[in-house]
Amino acid sequence: MNENNYPCLRSCNILLWILLIAPFMLLRYSESAICYVNNCVSTKCSSMTCDTCNDGYFLLRGICRKCSFGCSTCTNFSKCTACADKFYLQSGKCHRCFYRCATCTNSKTCTACADKFYLQSGKCHHCFNRCATCTNLKTCTACADKFYLQSGDCHLCSSVCATCTRFKTCTACGDPYWNLLGQCSSLCSTNCTDSRCDDTTGLCYDCKPGKYGQHCEHDCNLCTEGQCGLRQCISGCKDAYYQGYTVSGNSYCLKCAQDNCITCSNGTYCSQCKQGYYRKRTSTDVTSCIQCYSFCLTCQLTELCPADCVQHCSDPDNQRNTKSTHKILGKSCCFTVK
Repeated sequence: MNENNYPCLRSCNILLWILLIAPFMLLRYSESAICYVNNCVSTKCSSMTCDTCNDGYFLLRGICRKCSFGCSTCTNFSKCTACADKFYLQSGKCHRCFYRCATCTNSKTCTACADKFYLQSGKCHHCFNRCATCTNLKTCTACADKFYLQSGDCHLCSSVCATCTRFKTCTACGDPYWNLLGQCSSLCSTNCTDSRCDDTTGLCYDCKPGKYGQHCEHDCNLCTEGQCGLRQCISGCKDAYYQGYTVSGNSYCLKCAQDNCITCSNGTYCSQCKQGYYRKRTSTDVTSCIQCYSFCLTCQLTELCPADCVQHCSDPDNQRNTKSTHKILGKSCCFTVK
């Protein structure tokens, strides 16, 4: 049966889909829809209404509101049901414990202590100053930095260690030392910021101004416009220098081997000479910059001026001179004759 021939039948089918099928599809979509309410943990919610909130929040008309300070759970802003660490619950409010307590039942009774304190009869007492944690005044369970634990007591590490397991067995180097495998026997570069570097590799974390490189050993003033990053130049090297590379692939600037060379790709090949000089191959893969005659501004050979000549034909002291022209291979160049 062709519905095009029966317009009423087609309309009835559309109405049937709206009444019977669409509600089930909308319900299915609603159950799987993403909840956009902040701090809501419910897996079933409409786009703007929440059923259950994260800890530290309470539900108010489908929106999650923050509990009062110190509450971990609450029924409303003024009614806490549990407290965060370092707080205790009293009459629906969370109150701060004494500063030495990690947890407590009231303002005077600790149930656990903060670091560097030990618990005794509901009170937290100071550990010995070398301890990070302890069970009593004389028994450490962990040590402060630069000390190691032995038989419940904390002993001083070697001066080159930040942390250690024995006097000369460093687990981290103290500034300005590195080389953990060699018991922190090496000094960080003095160009490292605050003389700090990696314990294992000795690489600087940062460089003093004007320096770059793995050990901050290179000068930024050799970079184009003096701009450098932590490990290499930002825009390559300035004129008369080229980029060399370390084993790790970081670049640095080396001076071109040829005098009067502006651009070179390595130590032997010059691709551009400074004004008044021209390139000449002296041996395989080796080029040099040879000076042009004085009446050439640029040249391809010693006696060939293919472009501009020296523009001024008078001495700087303005003495009376005569101007002449000199033709070299068809190019007229002016020079000064006294």
